[in-house]
Amino acid sequence: MILERKTPTTLSWADGSVVSSNSETISQGNFEDNFYWTDPGTDRNLVFRIFDSSNNQVGSDFTGAKTNGGTGYNSFTYYILEANLAAGHTYTFTIRVYKATAGGALIEETSSPPLTIAITVTNPTVTLISTPSNLSWTNRTITETKGVLERDLGNDMTISVKDTRTIPQNWVLRTFVEGTEDFSLVWKANSGSSLEPLDTHIVFTNGDVSRDGNNLYTKTWTKDVGILLDSSNYMNIGDYNNLSIVWILAVTP
Repeated sequence: MILERKTPTTLSWADGSVVSSNSETISQGNFEDNFYWTDPGTDRNLVFRIFDSSNNQVGSDFTGAKTNGGTGYNSFTYYILEANLAAGHTYTFTIRVYKATAGGALIEETSSPPLTIAITVTNPTVTLISTPSNLSWTNRTITETKGVLERDLGNDMTISVKDTRTIPQNWVLRTFVEGTEDFSLVWKANSGSSLEPLDTHIVFTNGDVSRDGNNLYTKTWTKDVGILLDSSNYMNIGDYNNLSIVWILAVTP
């Protein structure tokens, strides 16, 4: 497959204009932010990679972007885990874009500049204090195991984040689902919200509730909202232990 180089992928920190460099100062923790890309080509799968100052790739490939012939800028969310961001240091990272061929090979886009970002990490002050320790769907008959299932009666879920900074910055809590089952876990923000996949979903932010006198942001979801179970078929009664939820707290600009 020959890629048309006359329609390069352009990366930017700004929506609508090309800005190739950026800087942020954060407290220690996972870092999450957005950049923008545009490409007038069609049906091209794009892969983004992050490299450190020694040209070592940081984390895994970021996938899910595909060109559709549009000329506007598209937002893309990336993150850098805390393991790569020790306190008291400034790090420079580079984001590069690759196009996938029909055979699965990746070709780097070199006709437009990559993105660079300098991240200065201050002392850690944002902490994930608590997440639900037990989400349960028990005492069901077979006929009650199909569709969207609320959690058990009284099985409320509470999340708490502590931010002791004098001037709090933004943060988001995102969930990742590991493993496979014959059902899926979904997210329902409130009684009037539609269902969304739980995997990679932002479930809590500093804007959702006010910080209390103990510097805590705490929110509770009753059994009919938050994390629910969705099964397209009737389920056999038993223990299902192949799914786990990973909670990632990240500071954002």
